[in-house]
Amino acid sequence: MIRTRVDAEDVQMLPELRWWDWPIAMITEHAAEVMGGTLEQLRQVAPDPS
Repeated sequence: MIRTRVDAEDVQMLPELRWWDWPIAMITEHAAEVMGGTLEQLRQVAPDPS
């Protein structure tokens, strides 16, 4: 069996975060989290989804 690089919870979290739709300024400000942080770090800097 081949396993995935990330667990199912992380796979579900990515579309919810939608970092690719953030304003460029926000992506630039949080480039470290976007490019190399954990999903938890990315979630912490993500805008409120409401």
